[in-house]
Amino acid sequence: MNSERKLVIHIGNHKTGTTSIQRTLFENRAHLRKQGFELFRHHPDGSLRKKSNLHPWIKRSRNGGAIRADLPGAIGGLPGNVILSSESFSWIFNEDEIRKFQAGVAEYFEKIYIVCYLRRQDQHAISHYQQGSQKVDFPAAKFYAWGNTALPPFRDHYYDYLDYYRRIGIWADAFGESSLKIRLFERTLLRNGDAVDDFFDTVGLDLRTKLENQNESLGFERTKINHLMNHKQVKESIRRRLDKYLDNSGKSLPAREEAQAFYSHFRQSNKLLNQRFAISEREYLFSDDFNMYPEAPADRWTEDSANQAILHLLAGIMKVPLASREEVVLLQDCARELDSVAPGKSRRLAKLADRLKAT
Repeated sequence: MNSERKLVIHIGNHKTGTTSIQRTLFENRAHLRKQGFELFRHHPDGSLRKKSNLHPWIKRSRNGGAIRADLPGAIGGLPGNVILSSESFSWIFNEDEIRKFQAGVAEYFEKIYIVCYLRRQDQHAISHYQQGSQKVDFPAAKFYAWGNTALPPFRDHYYDYLDYYRRIGIWADAFGESSLKIRLFERTLLRNGDAVDDFFDTVGLDLRTKLENQNESLGFERTKINHLMNHKQVKESIRRRLDKYLDNSGKSLPAREEAQAFYSHFRQSNKLLNQRFAISEREYLFSDDFNMYPEAPADRWTEDSANQAILHLLAGIMKVPLASREEVVLLQDCARELDSVAPGKSRRLAKLADRLKAT
């Protein structure tokens, strides 16, 4: 084992600028190399990914994820110091999984640092739940209870992810408290108010190429309709077409009391986390300011908003083809095959294919 080798592992959380951090790491990979760090961005087969997250290495599920046993060896096989980033680590709820991972990477690295960003639980849940609306097979879509309000109805299994005292504590128990670098995802606390600048400053690396931060948030109508399409398991190809016609302005927000009630489930564990790691001068870790929420819920349909959404959906439905390109090609092939044995049926099938192609 080389005593000089360092490993930096960015474990999320989701919705704390992770995509922007990963894109910036990727664009700065040559500059990182000059600073003695190799960016891990490999597939399990050894080929290079065109992005820097580790999704293929981590099984993600509502009940907790699992890390591939060969990941430590793949990381350790790179030269020098290594840096990697994946919010998928946030789906690991099992202590044994993290301890096995720690034992694996410790064979290759003397100094290991775990970097994580934490967002107040009500704000996190709103943003993460909204992300889950975008695709039915997103882990977030399966983790949160079904609905189409801004905040998901609370369920006990949310503690697995959102009880930071327990979940982050597991990483500390495995890697040691001094290995953890815990940052709060609040604009006033981030360097230059920016997660990317804060991350590079936290890990002590220079940044050469700065990209625009990605804002993936959805508006009121698109969020609610996407939740409903998840529930009905609408085909991805149809969803993409309909999304183009949905309004993406405005925000879906719960009432202030609803947000406070959701957050109350985690306030005490935040205090315990702060006592263990001395992260913030605030006793309960996060700001208790809920003024960003309206007094009355802003995530409910009105007559006008519902009618507008229906009109947008109808406009999109009128543009959805009756058959996919592949299905049209299949009909044309079948028409050609029929030509020698049933020319009449072949012609009718070919005309049907032509009509469907024109829609």
